Amino acid sequence: MSGAEILDACIAEYSRWGQWGPGDRLGAMNLVGSEQVRAAAALVQDGTVISLTLAYDQAGSRPGGIRSNPQLVTTATGTDHVPGAQDQLLGSIGPVRRTWAPA
Repeated sequence: MSGAEILDACIAEYSRWGQWGPGDRLGAMNLVGSEQVRAAAALVQDGTVISLTLAYDQAGSRPGGIRSNPQLVTTATGTDHVPGAQDQLLGSIGPVRRTWAPA
């Protein structure tokens, strides 16, 4: 089985697209109800709030110019997995990301 066939099989098996109807906007969050929220709240011990945000301002994500801001690059085709490897995406400081599927 090729890498593309393996990926297609995984997508078909695990995708939740359309599970809750064509107008659904919550996706897997439909699985989270009041019972799950109560169970999660019962795990809270001290109430400390920890921010998980990442600043996307001009200062960058790390001080001292060590790393530039994260970049989100998307494609419109939806078929990038078919050839098995995406083209290398070049940023101002070199490759931004390279992904591949097993051959």
